[in-house]
Amino acid sequence: MSAATKIIEEMISSEIQKGKFFVFGEAAYVELDSVISALPRRNSVKKNCIEVPGFGEIVWPLKNFGNLDSYCFFSGLKFCLWCSYLESSAVSAWDVGAHSGIDTILMSKKFKNIDSFEPQPYSFKDLQNNLGLNTVSQARPHNVGLSTADCTGDFEIVHGNTTASHLAGSRTSYGPKQKILIELNNHWHYKTPEFAKMNIEGYETQLIPSLGERLLEMDLIVESHDSTSSDSIYQTARKIDIKLYSHKIGLDQVKSRKDMPESNKEGYIMLSAKNRNNWLEFWNGI
Repeated sequence: MSAATKIIEEMISSEIQKGKFFVFGEAAYVELDSVISALPRRNSVKKNCIEVPGFGEIVWPLKNFGNLDSYCFFSGLKFCLWCSYLESSAVSAWDVGAHSGIDTILMSKKFKNIDSFEPQPYSFKDLQNNLGLNTVSQARPHNVGLSTADCTGDFEIVHGNTTASHLAGSRTSYGPKQKILIELNNHWHYKTPEFAKMNIEGYETQLIPSLGERLLEMDLIVESHDSTSSDSIYQTARKIDIKLYSHKIGLDQVKSRKDMPESNKEGYIMLSAKNRNNWLEFWNGI
């Protein structure tokens, strides 16, 4: 049994079968989501400190993100992502779409060399502050978006939910927005990591195909925001012959397009050149 699975078993009472604790609607997932969502609300001896199972204590201030706040990252779905950091044998990582830094902070508990990308200036300021509060020294924060070329781009800050801010045209969003110009860097400027997390609000449709054979050198977990994004990821994986694993089917290996999520509400997609039957084999060192 992997360390991550053991941690989850200790947190919930529901029986957990293979992958079922990350399948939406399953009793084990509902219970896990409830437990993780409650973590920030527990009393702490130290102000703004949260004990994250498997990682220890982090400093995470309550911050407003519009209609959401900084505690919104605590969910059963996100905990699956975090468990993959915990179980990875990688040394280097990218956090692409870092926002205010929760993933970079947790990555720093495991990886020795991290590049963290956040183009939105207000979120980047929070990222820098939070890395400082957690004395994270092995992460290099970059106030740029990772892209297919060196250029600038129109970026829309969504006031009702800054976690949904995005490059103009990459996705749909609702409510008041502020358009700004951001800097974009070609991904080739940065050394290929062994592990990467990507949440870039629809722009994965362009970025992932451009990575090409670099994908053979990394394990990548990405949030797909719509069917167009999933189509792009699926076709890219087929083209370069890498494996896909999907929350939608209990972290099993994707066999056909219908196994892919149609939105981020159906969970993450994992891409890897390593052949596993199920993403949980990643957690067991396979």
